[in-house]
Amino acid sequence: MKRWLLLIALMLTAAVHGPACAADGPPRLALVINQVDYRTLTPLPDTDGEAKLIADALQKDGFDVTRIRDATLTGIGGTPSLDQGLKDFRRKLAASPGALGFIYYTGHGMADPTDEQGDNYLLAIDADVKVAADLPASGIKLGDLLTQMSRTEASAVIIVIDACRNTPSLGKAASKGLIAVNAQPNTLVAYSTDAGEIAGVGIYAPVLAKQLVKPGMSVGQMFEAVQIEVSQTTGRKQRPYSSSHIYDTLCLAGCQITVNNYAPALDLDWQKEQAVWSSSHDCGDFRAYLAQYPKGAFAAQAQMRLEGDTCAARPVQAVQAAPVTSLPASGPASNVDWVARCDMKAGSQFDSDRPSANAYAFEIELPDEALDACQKAHQVKPDDRHVAYDLGRAYLVNKDYDNARLWFQTSADAGNAAAMLGLGRLYSQGTGVPQDLDQMRAWYQKSADAGDPEAMTALGILYDSGWSVDEDKKLARKWYKAAAAAGDPGGKGLLDLMD
Repeated sequence: MKRWLLLIALMLTAAVHGPACAADGPPRLALVINQVDYRTLTPLPDTDGEAKLIADALQKDGFDVTRIRDATLTGIGGTPSLDQGLKDFRRKLAASPGALGFIYYTGHGMADPTDEQGDNYLLAIDADVKVAADLPASGIKLGDLLTQMSRTEASAVIIVIDACRNTPSLGKAASKGLIAVNAQPNTLVAYSTDAGEIAGVGIYAPVLAKQLVKPGMSVGQMFEAVQIEVSQTTGRKQRPYSSSHIYDTLCLAGCQITVNNYAPALDLDWQKEQAVWSSSHDCGDFRAYLAQYPKGAFAAQAQMRLEGDTCAARPVQAVQAAPVTSLPASGPASNVDWVARCDMKAGSQFDSDRPSANAYAFEIELPDEALDACQKAHQVKPDDRHVAYDLGRAYLVNKDYDNARLWFQTSADAGNAAAMLGLGRLYSQGTGVPQDLDQMRAWYQKSADAGDPEAMTALGILYDSGWSVDEDKKLARKWYKAAAAAGDPGGKGLLDLMD
């Protein structure tokens, strides 16, 4: 009872004062950088408007915003220094442990074709780049920036790179656009378009600014909404991308939606709707949300995601496994641990068969590389159910749904719990198979019984919402509790809402 009284008090406070801001929690610090008057590169006058949109939105979200315009690398001639400005911001974050940081950069960026790990430079206005060796003297290396921000003891740092411009080439080794540099712990990095692509002027920033001030969405959901809207607006010519290693639920404009400022709805069903939406990750989840909340606050987003390519039903076809790429007979590549490489590219955190020493993919960011590594891992260990599951995941992200189903089935038949959940999700979505809710439930149950935490949460949602089963709160609680004990944060969050 005390918990519900506290919730109601918080809701009343939010109704009067609006979304939580910096005064209600740890400091919120933002740095907005826009580069206009490049001396040797094409000027970018539109970045002034982009930076203003983002700065205004961040201020509405309670951020203390610092602006930098037209920075040279070291601050020559009285200009702002890009290096010093980022250093000052880093130190400001470090002096406020637990703070939330946000960096928005709009200007020119350039991929370094000589960096074996893959990296980009955010270019100062005095950048003079004729060869790759000029890059360190012309800008800030993105990978270094992510590492530095990760070490500030901030609760999270979000870095948005609106810099995928049509920058001059560095010769044969260069490619257009930027390279996908992944996030570091406690950071999220977002790009205005996909790796290797060029972003249009004035497209990404207005959408991001609009989504930044919308309450009721976590940071991950907010960037996904930006991704969907920009992609649809441009006919998929511009497809934003993000990589997140943030481990807490963060809502920049507040996690609650206030209906009006005078009569807040103290309906506990709203708490449940938010929880159901927060745990919706795939097409089956989106259908379950719409079935329970056809006019819900997130109905438009759910419908938008269902209309995407990955939710389109495909008929079952007799399929044989795709050919596996041959391993080299000799040479350095023959010494590669392909199973470990496959796990790093496509492995799942909750796959209990994954060797504990192997890394896993928070998200499969390079589908082609994941598929290649897992095909080679399968050739090394053709009877390994864990490798078969990873191979299914690699095919799934490459949108080869028939082979994804085949390898999930192979792995599940051999007893892999994560693959059982993967099959259940295919049946819930109608992806590669006709939608079959009985099969969905059966595979969810098998996976949960075999110990998969995410399957436990999925079962809990079914019984909690009454989607495809009779509503049963006791069973929902049982599965949420089991999922929480097994380490699934989604299950723990839903359990907390039932208490």
